[in-house]
Amino acid sequence: IKYAERDQIFEAAMVTQTTNVPWGLDRIDSRSRQYYWSPYSYKYISTGEGVNIYVMDTGVRMTHEQFGYLNGSAGSRAQSGYDFVDDDYTANDCTGHGTHVAGTAAGKDYGIAKDARVHSVRVLDCYGRGSTQAVVAGIDWTET
Repeated sequence: IKYAERDQIFEAAMVTQTTNVPWGLDRIDSRSRQYYWSPYSYKYISTGEGVNIYVMDTGVRMTHEQFGYLNGSAGSRAQSGYDFVDDDYTANDCTGHGTHVAGTAAGKDYGIAKDARVHSVRVLDCYGRGSTQAVVAGIDWTET
């Protein structure tokens, strides 16, 4: 052994979001149930920068402003992965459900990981239905 480091305590800097925090986001960091009259807040240490989130759902609208797409700029954190419904590389959302899920995970205002990159993997059709085969193929695709 060349060197031994003494045991020490580390503490992460925490950020608290208090403006317009929805109930569901508040519940993520709360051990106990908040009451409707309590002000909601969300405390987090990391913004998710460098994290990749694969949303397997009805697709994701990559042009949504919550993912950084403003006025046609190409700076979106959301990108199309694969569409196992249409068997192509355009995994756009046709119902809004997948975009809602992606927004909960990584939306800039109310997302859990506000700086994470979102990959759309469409395994459900426009009616929210999909096969086991498509879901398994989507899981396999995320591992490549």
